[in-house]
Amino acid sequence: MLFSRQDPPDPTRSALRALRPSLNTPVLGVEELPPGPASAAIACLAGTGGPRISLALRSLRSGEVVFFGPEAGTVESQEPELALDAALSFAESMGFLFDDDRLAEDPDGGWRLWRGLLESAGRGPLAAPAGPLPAAPELDWLEDVAAPALAVSGGVALTKFRHALVGPPERAPGRVR
Repeated sequence: MLFSRQDPPDPTRSALRALRPSLNTPVLGVEELPPGPASAAIACLAGTGGPRISLALRSLRSGEVVFFGPEAGTVESQEPELALDAALSFAESMGFLFDDDRLAEDPDGGWRLWRGLLESAGRGPLAAPAGPLPAAPELDWLEDVAAPALAVSGGVALTKFRHALVGPPERAPGRVR
């Protein structure tokens, strides 16, 4: 289970079949990236050389992206299931947790993430997949939808000096001497 740094995948020679992004951003101290938080994605690719797995790491501070994959000649480089398990183990050893396949759940979001990773790694802009991308959903901000809350009662300061803020206590009528 040896993973080493590799060149970014060539989008003209390998087709993206699955993309599993990380759920968290642990702090990394790897030689290829500046120290700090990073995100990751595991890509399952298909091409003329057969299926392969690639792990992309992106520094959140600098935006740099580096790719890792199984070393050539190992069993992991030959078997896709073993390569995926090896990539998961390698990335989980750095502290990453992964989501389900983004292409299956949100194809447009998965393609945007993949294009962004390749462009940040220096592969240049990629052509969008066939078909128009839907417009981004419009966001509704809570301030625009909900009316401001009405004050229910006057607030009482929770401090040892609240008696000075509220005023002297009222005296109950009592006997006069």
